[in-house]
Amino acid sequence: MSMERREAALNNMSVGPGDDLLYIVASSTNTSDTMEVFEQVVRVDTETNSQAFTLTLPNVSAAKGKIYDIELELDDANLTVQDNDDDAGLTDIVMDTAGDYVVLMSNGFMWRELAGDVYSH
Repeated sequence: MSMERREAALNNMSVGPGDDLLYIVASSTNTSDTMEVFEQVVRVDTETNSQAFTLTLPNVSAAKGKIYDIELELDDANLTVQDNDDDAGLTDIVMDTAGDYVVLMSNGFMWRELAGDVYSH
């Protein structure tokens, strides 16, 4: 468990299979993370240390039927959401403004964007 995840657990923010909320604080030592299947609500803070952050989705087949809500809560740097190289058809999603969000669903084969206030490239 990373230091940021331990801190979130201590602050009762998430990190176990019984919790679906994950709060990530980007820092010079924490610039990327891979979501667990059960982490369906993710908030990322890049304001603390102005470090861009890359968030990798869980495997699309393992996430079949699940919906994920990802938000850039506080920003001084970009948040990039990407699939985990499993040919799931997702173009990288870049968030650059506090409040940007995306809601994704896995059908077991592809990621589908259900809603969002971001751009892909």
